[in-house]
Formats: sequence, structure tokens, C-alpha cells
Amino acid sequence: MKAITKLFVLSVLSVFSIAGGALASSSALPVTEVTIVQGYDKNTIHLLFGLASVLLGVITAISLTRKQKLSLAMTQLRHEHSNSSEQLTILKSILNRFPGMVVILDHQAEHFISNDEFKQCFKCCADNQCREKGVACDFLEGIKNTNTDIVSKRFCIEKDACVINGKYYQIYKENVANPDDDNGYTIVVFQDITTLKRKEGEIDAARIEALNALKARETFLAMISHELRTPLAAIMGLLELLSPEIKKPENKELFSSAQQSANRLNLLVNDILDFSKIEAKQMQLDITTGNIFTELSTQLRPFEALAINKNIDLSVKWQPTPYATADFDWLRLSQIVSNVLNNAIKFTSQGAVVVTIEQTADQLMIGVKDTGCGMTPEQLEHMFTPFSQGDRSISRKFGGTGLGMSIVKNLVAMMGGEIHVESQVNLGTAVKITIPCQFELLQLPLEGRYCADNPIAALWVQSWGLTLAEPENEGVVALSSHERNVYPDGLLKQIHRHIDSEDTVLVAPTALYSALILVADDDPINRLLFKKQLTKLGVNCQCVEDGVKAYEYLDQHYTEVDLVITDCHMPNLNGYDLTEKIRANPLLRNIPVIGCTAEDSRIAAERAISVGMDDMIYKPYTLEVLTAALAQYCQVGSPPPMQSQPTWLENFELDEQIELATVLKESLVDEQRLLEQDPHQLKVVAHRIKGSALILGVESLADIAKRCESASPEDHALAVARLLEEIDSVSKDIALWLEQV
Repeated sequence: MKAITKLFVLSVLSVFSIAGGALASSSALPVTEVTIVQGYDKNTIHLLFGLASVLLGVITAISLTRKQKLSLAMTQLRHEHSNSSEQLTILKSILNRFPGMVVILDHQAEHFISNDEFKQCFKCCADNQCREKGVACDFLEGIKNTNTDIVSKRFCIEKDACVINGKYYQIYKENVANPDDDNGYTIVVFQDITTLKRKEGEIDAARIEALNALKARETFLAMISHELRTPLAAIMGLLELLSPEIKKPENKELFSSAQQSANRLNLLVNDILDFSKIEAKQMQLDITTGNIFTELSTQLRPFEALAINKNIDLSVKWQPTPYATADFDWLRLSQIVSNVLNNAIKFTSQGAVVVTIEQTADQLMIGVKDTGCGMTPEQLEHMFTPFSQGDRSISRKFGGTGLGMSIVKNLVAMMGGEIHVESQVNLGTAVKITIPCQFELLQLPLEGRYCADNPIAALWVQSWGLTLAEPENEGVVALSSHERNVYPDGLLKQIHRHIDSEDTVLVAPTALYSALILVADDDPINRLLFKKQLTKLGVNCQCVEDGVKAYEYLDQHYTEVDLVITDCHMPNLNGYDLTEKIRANPLLRNIPVIGCTAEDSRIAAERAISVGMDDMIYKPYTLEVLTAALAQYCQVGSPPPMQSQPTWLENFELDEQIELATVLKESLVDEQRLLEQDPHQLKVVAHRIKGSALILGVESLADIAKRCESASPEDHALAVARLLEEIDSVSKDIALWLEQV
């Protein structure tokens, strides 16, 4: 406005200057006639007023335009100020709703804007004079320190006077540049993570609880394995040793029932432990080389008797094939077949169960189809659910844990196979299992000609590449099959028997070994079982009750001991630690060590390998398993001479012979112990022995007892020694004979 006014004044002055110049120039002309005129020339005045009017109009227009622009600018500024206020209000509202504290700092670290929660906390710090006192505080440090490296730092204030006492916060920082100048802002966020921290604590507590539960389960399984399988192994082992001595038919029936009950209990325990190992991911496959003809045939035969008892037919349709040997977990395959086939027979009351088997070079297929009660779609859906039965009555009527098919599915999956089940109520169930497996061809000498009394057996012979001929031809070997189903292992036995091959599918008979074996086991019944089993195999053994005594014995007799068999879980020094001590001793490190445990798990196997055990036996084991283990580390010896039957037993039946010999042996042991403790009891002991020996007809013992009874005081010591010697001799003869029968 001032510039416009100045322009207007200068314009007026210019006009008056022009007018003054015109007057001066006219006075310089020659005067011939003077005419006096008062005022200005009319034209000049008109010109000046015209110019002034134009100039005034321009100035007015410019002024109005400028004023309008200024008005618009002021309106825009007021609008922008209003918008900024609204935005600031919205920003404050947003910050106040944030679950934590927020402050925006300018380039001088002064508070530009913050939410109410931050203001409340900061006011508390001011009231408590935390800054003035130099109190260490993560909150104040987070504001003061503009370094964004402290992003994600967590802290908790634990001060009673602080409004955020006991709360957890996480700091986030971000620098923001101002586009209008070189200065910037720092956004500091204190996120309240107290709830998150509490949940993290709950998750950690739950994780620890889960780990403790897992550890408790492992402890429980180890306890179950040891406390159930250990006595069960002793029962089954002692029953196996007792089996040949049961002669009477009624006793054999009772004995068979006892064995079946023990086997059933063993299967139940195995199912529970297998399921637990699968859940804990400790189940592992034990791959060995085997012949499927032998492995499956021996598994299928016992089910024929079970089917006959239920008046149903068991048909085995095995596709003849030359593919026989493979590296596989045959024990788990037997478990799969046993579970599926047992279910089929158990739930079939009439009709038949059909088993189909087919193997190619790279695959094994097993099918089991029955005409049993079948399943509904709902029951079929829960077939593989652990501890699940079709309905509650099944468990009461048929027994079982409901784990069998769950274990089967998991085992098949571990082997890389598949299982499919189809079922219809009152029509039956069909199970099909497919497992990849690399089979190799059966190796048999091609010489010789064979004939078979069964067309299926003939197909088997042809599939093996052997020559079939008519039975009336000379030199033809007749292969007979008297079983309800044709099993290839039976045909192979006859073929091997003919060609006198060492490559037989039969299990080798129990051998006798020459060795001294040290056995360490804390259970006295297990020590008794080992002693009986090893004695039957012709092996000398020394039994001790823990690892400490085993190591002491080895330290003194390391040149005599050929093998150590140790229980893995013993007091004082367990089998694992014993093995480590043996391997650390240069004098003992070459002695083979076989572990024995009821804990059939991956952890036990891995630990056995890590400490240097040579092999592992899992309870309950059979005499055949023990024999196979000894065969790797002991030399086969000649069998001991047979002990002749005592002549005084000739007039009795075998059962009576065993009973009388056992009673006399125990009686003599008691008398021997009494006489060793108190030699003055000679006459009393000799009198009792004389009477018993005369009744049984043990003449030599009766004669010596009679002479010792009447011995003089001078010969008392000699008589005691003589009677003890005879008692020991008769007792040993009886013991040797009892072991052989």
C-alpha cells in the first residue's frame, strides 16, 4: 500500500514538472506583443486531468487486486490453522488411545507432543525429582537417549512410588525428517507389554510343565519297562526251561495255559510301550536280512489253530514267487500281520478269513479279508484312534487295549507304506497293506527233479526255477504238503534236506559253548534264570548282583572271563557305567559286553552304542535269542558226557524219578549245611540220612551213613569229612541228571 501511495505522489510531481518547463521556454521568445493570461491553458488542463484519472484508475485497480489477494491469503491461513488444530486434536486422540506411552521430541530433544499416559508418568518423575537425584531409570534414559539402536529394548520399573511400577514396556524409536527445514523429530513409543509378558510367563510355565510331563512319562515308561518286563521275562524264561520237564498230559495243559497267559500279558505290555515310544518319537526300525518265506510262514501257522477253535476257515493265498530275501524289520512286520490277522479272527464268528500275500522285486502287498461283524462308517473313521474300540461292549467281550491298529498304522508309515481299510456292517472287513521293499531272488541249486502232491506246491517249485517231473520217474524227489495251507518254508526245508545244503531256512539247534561268562543283575530271579539257561548251554557262569562287584571280579579274573552280560539298570553301578569303566581299563577293554534291559527304546540302544556295548538283549528274551548272542562271542565246545541215571531210580516212573531225586537233593543239601555248622550233630544227621537212603535204595550213601553213625570219638572228625564228601558226590550226580532230563 505504501508503494502504491508513493507511486501516486511521484506521478503528480512529474506532471507539475512538465507544466513548469513549458512556461519557462515561452518566456525566452522575443516580445513584440505582450498578452497576459491568468491560469492554465485549457487543453493542458484537460490533458493533465485525463492522465491523472487514468493513473488513479490503475492505482485503484491494483489496490483492489492486492486487497483481494491478501484477503484470500488470510482466509487460507485461517483455514490451514483450523485444519492443523483439528489434525493436532486427532493426533492427540490417537496417541491417548495407544496402549502405552508416546512422545514426539523435536531436534533439541524437547517434548513436542505426547499422550496423557506419558504426561502422567513424566509428571510422576518430576514430582519424585528422579532427574535431579540422578536416579537410574530406563524410562528417562529412553527419552534422553536419541539413539535409535535401543529399539526393542525391554524394561520393567520396580519402584513403589512410580505410576508404572511392575509394568513391562518395550521401547521403539524412529527418526522423522522435516521436509521444510533441516530439523527433524524423534518418535519414542513405550509399548505396554505387561499382558504379553504375563502370557510369555504362562507359556514358559506350560512349556516347563510339558517338559516335566514328558520327563515323568519317560520315567514312568522306564519304570514300567523294568518293573513289569523284568519279572515277566523271568516268568517266560523259567517256563521255557520248565517245558521239557512237564510229562503228564494234565500238567502239560495247565503249563500251556500258563505260557499263553504270560505271552498275552507280554503282548499287552508291548502294545502300551510301543504306543508310548511312537508318541515320543523313539520308535526305530531294526533292519536285518531275512527270508520272507520263513518269517511269515512261522507267523501265520499258529493262527490256523485259532481259526479251527472258532470253527472258521483260514485260507492263505500266497502268490508263488522267486523273490525271497530282503533287508527289513521282520519283527515289526510280524507285529503288523499278527495285529491285523488277530482282529480278523477275533471279530469273525462264522465264515472265513482270507490272507493274500504278493511280493515283487520292490514291493510287498498283504491283504486280510474276513466275513465278520464289520464296521459302520463312524467306527471305521476312529479305527486308528488310540484306545478306541468300535463300542464299549467290544472291550468287555473280546478284550484288548484298542492300540493294535493305531500301532499298525504308525509302523506301516515308518516303513514308507500305506494301509487301506474297507468295511460293511454284517458283511466283513478288508485290510490292504502295501510296503516298499527291495527283494532279491531265492538262490537254490538247479540240479535235481521234483514232484509235488499239491498243484500250488508245484507252482512254488516252478517259480524257483526247479524242474518238475512225474513221481514215477527215477531220481525224482517227492515234496509233500500235509498242512491246510501251502507254506513255502515247508517246501524249502524238504528241498534243503535233499540237497544237504548249509543254506537252510531252519533255525540252528541249540549249541553248547565253551566259555566263562560273568553275569551282573540285581534281581535274584534273573540271576537264577541266567544261570539255568547258561548251564543248559554248557557255559560256566559267575553271577554277581551289581556293577561294582562285577568290576571287582573282572579286575581279579580278567584273563578267565570271555564275556560279560550285564543288566543296564542296577544300584551302585549300572550296566552303562560298568561298560564305560571296562572300556577305560586297558586290561579289560577287549572283553565283549552284552547289555540286557527291559527298556526297548531308541534311547537305550543309542546309549548302549555310545558307552561301547557290543550287543543288547531286550527282555523278555528266549533261549534262542540268548544262544544267537553267545554264538558271536563264544566258541562252540564239545557237549559234556551224559550223566547216567542213578540205579536207585530205575523202578520208578519218570515223573516220580524227578520228584524223588529233587526231594533227596534238597534234603542232602540241608543236612550238609547242618553238619558243616555243627559237627557234633554227626550221629543225628547220619541216622536220618541212613533211613532215607535205605528207603530209596541209595546203598552207598546208606552204608557210609551207617558207619559214620557208629564212629568212635577218635574217628569223629574223619567220619564227618567222609560223610560230607559222600553227600556232596550224591548231590552233584543228582543235580547233573536233573539238568539233563
